[in-house]
Amino acid sequence: MTKQNKISNGVEAFDYQFIIVGGGAAGFAAAIKADSLKIKTLMISGGKVPLGGTCINVGCMPSKRLLAVAEAYWNAKHSKFDGVQNSAPKLNFEEVVKSKDALIGKLQSKAYAGTLKFLVYVTLKEGDAKFIDERAIEVNGEKITGEKFLISTGSSAFIPPISGLDSVDYLTNIEALSLKELPKSMIILGGGPLGLEFSQIYSRFGTKVTVLQSAERIADREEPELSNFLRKKLEEEGITIYTSARTKSVSRRDGFIEVQTDVRGKEIIIKAEKILVATGVRANTQSLNLESIGVGIGKKGGVITNEFLQTDLPHIFAAGDVVDQYGDEVNPKLETTAGREGFVAASNLLENKGIKIDFRSTPRAIFTDPSLVSVGLTDAQIVKQSGLTCGCRALSLELVPKAHILEAADGLIKMAIDAKTEEVIGIHMAGARADEIISMASFIIKNRMKLDDIIENTFIFPTMAESIKWVAQSFRKDVSKLSCCTE
Repeated sequence: MTKQNKISNGVEAFDYQFIIVGGGAAGFAAAIKADSLKIKTLMISGGKVPLGGTCINVGCMPSKRLLAVAEAYWNAKHSKFDGVQNSAPKLNFEEVVKSKDALIGKLQSKAYAGTLKFLVYVTLKEGDAKFIDERAIEVNGEKITGEKFLISTGSSAFIPPISGLDSVDYLTNIEALSLKELPKSMIILGGGPLGLEFSQIYSRFGTKVTVLQSAERIADREEPELSNFLRKKLEEEGITIYTSARTKSVSRRDGFIEVQTDVRGKEIIIKAEKILVATGVRANTQSLNLESIGVGIGKKGGVITNEFLQTDLPHIFAAGDVVDQYGDEVNPKLETTAGREGFVAASNLLENKGIKIDFRSTPRAIFTDPSLVSVGLTDAQIVKQSGLTCGCRALSLELVPKAHILEAADGLIKMAIDAKTEEVIGIHMAGARADEIISMASFIIKNRMKLDDIIENTFIFPTMAESIKWVAQSFRKDVSKLSCCTE
C-alpha cells in the first residue's frame, strides 16, 4: 500500500477514543503523543514483563549493566597499561545482581511509572487483553470498547523445537539476568547479539562458556571482517565458539545438561550446568485473538502492517517488536525503533499524518568489548540490491591515534559509498567505543552526506570518532602517509 487508508472519526460511543495494548517503549511513545492531543486513552500493560517492556526490565538496560560490571572486573585482572599491575578483585555475584535490580527499579520507576503521572488523558490498566471484536477487547473479564487501537505487545524469546529442550530447565534472557549463583559452565544456543553479550558477561565473571551458532559466522548479519574479528577477541578471552552447529538434542545426565550437536558433519557432545537459549524472538500475538477479527499475522507470528504501521483494519495499528514486517521492510526490533514506531503509529492513527519511517539510518550494536556496530548497507546488501560491486574501504584502527592511547588498535572500520554520487550508504565498525560512535554514523546516513562532507569537517583530536574521517579520507589518499591530523 502506498497510501494510508482513511480513518473514520466514528459516531458511536466508545469507552475510550484510543486503546493501547502493551506498555513498553512503543506503547509509551504512543501514549505520550495521544496525551498531547488530549485523546482519552487506555493503556493496558500485562504479560510476563512489568510496565516499560523488555528493554528496561529484562533486556538492554540490565544486560548492559552486567556487561559494565564484567568489564570492570575483567580489566582489574587484565591491565593493558604499563605501570598498572593486575589485581585480584573479589566478585560477589549475588551483590552484582542485587545492584542491577536496584538500578533497573529506579530507572523503570522514573522513566515509565513516573512518566504516567504527567499524562492527564491516559489511564493505565494492568492485565492481559484479547480482542472480542474489532472495536472491543476483554481485560480481566471486563469488556472495554475503543474507537482506535494500537497493538504494541512486544516479543518474547523464541524457543527452537530441539528434542529434549523442554525437559531441561533452560534459561532465556529473563532468567539469565537474575541467577542467584554464578554457574561454573554454560552453553549458549545462538551467536547473535544476545548470545554474544551474555557469553562475555558470564565468561568474564568466571563461567566456562560455549556458544553454538547455527550459521557459518557469529553475528552473521554483519560484515564478515567484523564478525570474524569479534570471534577472535572472544575466543582469546576463553569463550569456545562453534559455528555451523546444528543442535540435535538436549538432555540432563549426571547433574549436567548435555547437548548433542553436529558441527560440519562431526558429532560433538557438550556438558554444562546451565543452557541459555538466545535464538531470537517471537512476537507476542498468540493470546490477542487477532486473526479472528481480520488482522493479518505473518509466518513468524508477528503483525503485518503497511508502511504507515496500519494493519488490515484501518483503525488498528501496530508498533514495536510485535510487528514482523511493514510493507517491504523487516522490523529491526530495537528499543529505539519501537519508540519511534509508537510515535509514528499514533501520529498516523490519530492525525492521519501519513508518516513513513526511514530505516536506512537505523543503527544496531553488539555491546561486547570491543563492540560491533553497523548502520546502512553491507557489501552483500549492495550487491543484492544493485548488482554492483561495493565502493568500500576498510581501515585498521592502527591508524587512529586514540586507539593507541587506549591500547585498542586492533579493530577496524568500514565505509560503503555510492560510487556515482559518493553518498555514504554504510558504516560498520568493530573496536573500542564503537557503540558511542555509531550515532554519528547514523546521522551521516540519515542526511545523505557525501565523502567531502566528512572530509571537510573538523573532528576533535584525539578521539575514536576520528576513525570515520580516516576511513573517508582513504577513498582519496593513502592515509598511511598522513600525519595524525588526517589532512
